[in-house]
Amino acid sequence: MTRGSTYVTDHADITRDAPSAAVRDQSTPPMRDALTGLHTAAASLDVLETLRSAAKRSGGSVTVVLIDLDRLNRLSHRQSAAVGRELLRSFARIIRAVIQPSDVAGRFQTHQFLILIPDHGERRGVEAVEQCAAGLRAVSSTAAHQQARPLYSAGVVESSPGCLETADQLLQRAGIALTQCKQQGGDRAVTWSELMAVVPSGRSRSTPGPDEVAHWMQRLRQHLRCTYLESIQALVAAMEARDPYTRAHSLTVASYAEAVGRRIGIRGPMLEALHSAGLLHDVGKLAVPEAVLTKPGPLTPEEFNVVKRHPTTAMEILRQVSFLGAEKPMILHHHERFDGTGYPAGLAGDHIPIGARVLAFADALDTMLSRRTYKPAYDLARVRNELAVGSGRQFDPVVVDAATRWIDDVPELFRPA
Repeated sequence: MTRGSTYVTDHADITRDAPSAAVRDQSTPPMRDALTGLHTAAASLDVLETLRSAAKRSGGSVTVVLIDLDRLNRLSHRQSAAVGRELLRSFARIIRAVIQPSDVAGRFQTHQFLILIPDHGERRGVEAVEQCAAGLRAVSSTAAHQQARPLYSAGVVESSPGCLETADQLLQRAGIALTQCKQQGGDRAVTWSELMAVVPSGRSRSTPGPDEVAHWMQRLRQHLRCTYLESIQALVAAMEARDPYTRAHSLTVASYAEAVGRRIGIRGPMLEALHSAGLLHDVGKLAVPEAVLTKPGPLTPEEFNVVKRHPTTAMEILRQVSFLGAEKPMILHHHERFDGTGYPAGLAGDHIPIGARVLAFADALDTMLSRRTYKPAYDLARVRNELAVGSGRQFDPVVVDAATRWIDDVPELFRPA
């Protein structure tokens, strides 16, 4: 999409047979868990996206608390499944009594619970766990639970500055902290800060065992990933500082791409790559003259040709960065159009990497919702119309369908800027 087209946008890949006709159960998943009344896992992820987007706008953070009722299965086997279900319901009531109005709680897995706390650090997360634990001890001391008191474990992490991590990466860190807590005996919360302060020492009396070293390496990889993302954001900030109208554009595109990518079935490392590609998708504009980037009127054909070179320029900038192998094709092809009339290669349909198809939508959505030197912000009604008209022409219809349902589910995310 360019200024001259109908729609306006700023100026190891998933293979081309990956799920374009992908995904997809078209039914809307339930928002509430039937047993506990808390958010479902899927709904919790949607809320986490909302909180991360708000934190990006405000410069705040999100704290993620993952709590596991460790002995629930043993309790159910010793007494009855009904006892286990009642304990889950009781613990859900405890969580609802503990959390603040701005917090959100969900049932994440069978006996795991998630608490999302905006704009407070790990200390608030630990306090919430301690309050839940007090309520849990009261429940487990009753006659029905005396024979097998359920221990708990908890991992607490705060989002990286700017909420650069994906939701999955945040949850991975919480899971690492939770695992470490279990290994330490449970009945407490372990924070990410606590983990990063502990390094295996060669001066200790005993040599660290393989498990200890493996867990430390896992923590170190997560820490290095956060540092890498922060370095990426520094590069992006340098680029976006040239044009005040596009400030925070890349952060928003990364967030939109991640949310829609998850809805069409992209998972794991590829979802993380999609998020990173969103952060870097416009890095090639470092080579575009500022007078062209900020021009208030239509671009001349010569100026547009300069802008069209920014995806290939990005490849030159990132050529030596070996760990961006999955991101590069997404960045290179995020201005391709589904009907084959885009650039730089004129790819069409499933020949466009699925990540690039998602980025094309995310890039366009943020631009439509934002004021630019050459256009006003669009309201949601116009955005929906533009997406409908562009489906099958500019955008992958599967992406448009998932994105439209996402917008309808959480319209509060899309306030025109």
